[in-house]
Amino acid sequence: MISELKLALVQMDCRLGRPDENLARIEELLREAAAGGSQLAVFPELCTTGYNLSVIGKKIPSMALNLDSPEIKRLKDLCRDLCIYAVIPMALCGPEGQRPYNGLIFIDDKGRLIGTYAKCHLYDQERNYFQPGNDFPVFDTPLGKIGCMICYDAGFPESARLLRLKGAELILCPSAWNARDKIPWDLNMAQRALENSCYLAAVNRFGREEDLYMAGWSQVTAPDGRVIVKMSEEKEGILYCSLDGDVMNTIGPKGGPYLRWRRPQLYGPIGQ
Repeated sequence: MISELKLALVQMDCRLGRPDENLARIEELLREAAAGGSQLAVFPELCTTGYNLSVIGKKIPSMALNLDSPEIKRLKDLCRDLCIYAVIPMALCGPEGQRPYNGLIFIDDKGRLIGTYAKCHLYDQERNYFQPGNDFPVFDTPLGKIGCMICYDAGFPESARLLRLKGAELILCPSAWNARDKIPWDLNMAQRALENSCYLAAVNRFGREEDLYMAGWSQVTAPDGRVIVKMSEEKEGILYCSLDGDVMNTIGPKGGPYLRWRRPQLYGPIGQ
């Protein structure tokens, strides 16, 4: 991991079912993050469409994007022009005739697509409109080794543990987390960082989508479980944080108290 990674968590107020407006706002906020000196900007879950599936669920297939779509090309071109990396969650088209994915794209500072991730643990109504992903990739970038999970994935310890065992030094968790569930939000994010001895950056959507309210609380947690920075105000905004890469370089890929002395030979039933 580089010695200092400048991160921007973009706590965006998305417009439900208005992808054109959201794309324009993503571009504005990406410019703001770059102007603030960030090397990597991370946006919340389904930020191109909004989240409330009880309202827009049936429209998701028509709003899902192909990787060669003009919208994604615009985002790639902007990352190149701004010299910034970006993780942008969205509905991604699946194979022909299949449901889309609740996924994300990862773009580098040259405007190239590093890769994609599709949410593996679908929550509630998501199962009616999306198909789940089946892999937790770790992206080996000049910034460091970065893994992604999305929202509900964080409630399953295996998600972050698998990313860490694959070498992730920083785990990103874009979310659309309901305001009524603040306690699980705080506990999950702190625990996933602590038990895996790595940085975890969780960016939550802010705003109301009819009967669904998401309050933000975007935060970055250190490998020892401490919250380094947190967006305390319930509003749209950007949370900036500089990560000390030397911390992860010292811990190493299998360091920390909960990795070094694991006994995986005992854990077989967990995968059943």
